[in-house]
Amino acid sequence: MKVRVGSNICNVLGYDADEKVFEVKYQEEDEHYVEKYLSEGGSILWEEDPPQCSKCSKTNATCSNKCYNFKYYNNMKEIVQKHNALKSTRKEEIKAELNKIEEMKKEGVEYKSWLYKSLFESEDNTERMVFT
Repeated sequence: MKVRVGSNICNVLGYDADEKVFEVKYQEEDEHYVEKYLSEGGSILWEEDPPQCSKCSKTNATCSNKCYNFKYYNNMKEIVQKHNALKSTRKEEIKAELNKIEEMKKEGVEYKSWLYKSLFESEDNTERMVFT
């Protein structure tokens, strides 16, 4: 099973159903493959370590690959379709929010939406919205 991330196609190695994270095989420019991680519905690949799991986020512990239980499921096609649907929904949300920002600018109102805050006011990438 394959999943598209931006302009790249990645092979799905496994999926953690509890954390909703994919483990994928990504081909680097120098033709070697590395394992990376992708949140369901997201389009940003995490390198080396996956996004922080729910267990570690509660305790502020350092998260690693060992926190996850990646498996290859028989219904992986359905899981990837759900991921693609979530990605499309997020794109639509972003487009609608960008339109709202433009409308507010035309009216002369400063509007700091959740999108603006996610892009420009987050101290680190952990609070930023995942999108393409």
